[in-house]
Amino acid sequence: MKTKITSICFAIMLLMTAFNASAQNPAGKIYYVLSGESFQLKPALGNLAGYVWKDNGTDITSGIAADGTLTYTFDLATGTTAAVTKTLSLGILDVVGGCLSNLVNHTVVVLPKLLLTLTPAISDFCNNLTTISTTITASLTDIPASLATYGVTIASTYKWFKGEELLSETGPTLTVTDIGTYRSERVYNLPTDGSFKSDGGKVANAILGSAEIKKDKVVPNTPDIQLL
Repeated sequence: MKTKITSICFAIMLLMTAFNASAQNPAGKIYYVLSGESFQLKPALGNLAGYVWKDNGTDITSGIAADGTLTYTFDLATGTTAAVTKTLSLGILDVVGGCLSNLVNHTVVVLPKLLLTLTPAISDFCNNLTTISTTITASLTDIPASLATYGVTIASTYKWFKGEELLSETGPTLTVTDIGTYRSERVYNLPTDGSFKSDGGKVANAILGSAEIKKDKVVPNTPDIQLL
């Protein structure tokens, strides 16, 4: 009987130890960011004695605010659009001269910026026209295969803008009747389940393209005629 009680107590102690470790050291998060775009990660506890941030095991020595907020940027290798994962680790000191907490590793998935190709049927009109009409077609041909690794997809709908004005068209082709700069945008859909379920992302303005419709063609003057 004594042996059983001892075993039960030992098991309870192990469970409590595991529970306390879990409570003190939350599971790492998975965040999505864009290559070349800065982002911030802020600890839930601010104004502690010290914060230690590491990038794949290497100490980060700049971009850390007094409250522990990290401002950081990842860049994909030049010429590549393959998404990659990075590890940012955080540890804290609650008092000066105290012990450093266990490091918690957070996964950052770095997504590429992609270019939408916008092709106007007619991009430049004669400058004497009072009305114009043309179409602009958006296309995205080089979709990185690496996106599937993380469960990231690209929305099928489009946003269209004339300057800063959001237009109503949501398909790949826009009909325009005025000159100006037109932009189109598609967005990343981040995974809501699976191994790389997103805990948050900063991926706005990831897939963009623009085209200008002008009315700059000079109309020549018709010459006078003579009877010969």
